[in-house]
Amino acid sequence: MDNELLKYLSKYVAVSDELKEIIVASSNIKKFAKGTVLLKEGSISNENFLVLSGCIRSFLIKNGEEKTIEFYTEEQPVTAITYGKNEPSQHFLEC
Repeated sequence: MDNELLKYLSKYVAVSDELKEIIVASSNIKKFAKGTVLLKEGSISNENFLVLSGCIRSFLIKNGEEKTIEFYTEEQPVTAITYGKNEPSQHFLEC
């Protein structure tokens, strides 16, 4: 995943070998399995995500049915609507 992050960043800025080492040492890259719920309805959002590979789905449960709001695909940032507001989320984020 470190290589994917460096590849992504290299599209926008020159990344020297020294900077590569710093990025790899300080990055907090996580890999999630398909179906992993990153945010549940009612939870406080305190993380943002950048999709390096795969997809994240945002959805609501309305009248017992899942209603997809949005899909986030590779190279897209993901920030919950309630991020930074200390309010319960109205939706789910799932890998």
